[in-house]
Amino acid sequence: MLTTLFLMQSAVSADLTVAPAVPRCTNTNPDEIVVCGSRDLRRYRLDPLPEQKSGLGTAERMIGGAKVGIVAEQGEVGGITTNRAMVRLKIKF
Repeated sequence: MLTTLFLMQSAVSADLTVAPAVPRCTNTNPDEIVVCGSRDLRRYRLDPLPEQKSGLGTAERMIGGAKVGIVAEQGEVGGITTNRAMVRLKIKF
């Protein structure tokens, strides 16, 4: 790891100058606390989500003379909400 740091340091030219940091706000009174920062309130806001489709569609196929479909449902068993996947087979007669 030290070798990598040494190589990185030697790769940087010696003519590189760094501008000193300029404070955005100053405080002349040492008894006061001044908080400096940007007021860009939009920076951390999320954009609205794209409009979602009204449904997921159907997962159905015709196999032979029967229609097979897969459905996700939510129900209750003994007062506890459960998620389940159901395979439905529909046969016309």
